[in-house]
Amino acid sequence: MQGAQPSFAESDAPCTGSAVRRFTTYSSELSVNRFTGKAFYGNMLNDEIRTSKLVKLREKVGLTQEAVALALGVTDHTIRNWEKGRAEPRLTIRQVKKLCQLLNCTLDELPDDFGPVQGGD
Repeated sequence: MQGAQPSFAESDAPCTGSAVRRFTTYSSELSVNRFTGKAFYGNMLNDEIRTSKLVKLREKVGLTQEAVALALGVTDHTIRNWEKGRAEPRLTIRQVKKLCQLLNCTLDELPDDFGPVQGGD
């Protein structure tokens, strides 16, 4: 379904109470509390969503998953899996050097774990 825009189906079905409005996309459900305006996926509030250190570094330099994937010679799906903690990177020395160059960081600044970290540290 290339080029297809995700469709959002709004529902007033209760999730954590009647004050929650739910939006369903292709693969996940986004809920918004009508009183606080906070959005959350499933039962996690946005403030509690686990953030990958790799995502923070990548976004800090303004790169997309696709750009990093292209530069490293891997797929954007691979980058997503690293950032979600579903897979461990297996990189050559050349790829590690390129990643450090892309992210504008030293090897020591590169996170030991690319997956999500609780609290966004």
